[in-house]
Amino acid sequence: MAAFTIMLSPDRNRHENYIIDLADVTEMRDSGLGWLIMFGQWARRSGARVSVVHARPANACRLSAAGIAHEPARLVNIDGASNTCT
Repeated sequence: MAAFTIMLSPDRNRHENYIIDLADVTEMRDSGLGWLIMFGQWARRSGARVSVVHARPANACRLSAAGIAHEPARLVNIDGASNTCT
């Protein structure tokens, strides 16, 4: 199961950053990918950031194809893909 971390903004007492750690995810199913896309859209509308970290190579390719940026072991905004997969 992916780790899901929430960071609060102390001055506004609301969620500003969501970090989704995919280190333990061996298979990215369509339902999980769809959830990430919808959650990213909801977060952006509410003014929050979503970062996806530690995806395995096969999962990183699926994330990139869906427009979700990812770099191993580094926080990356979910707004756009930066990897190329073959």
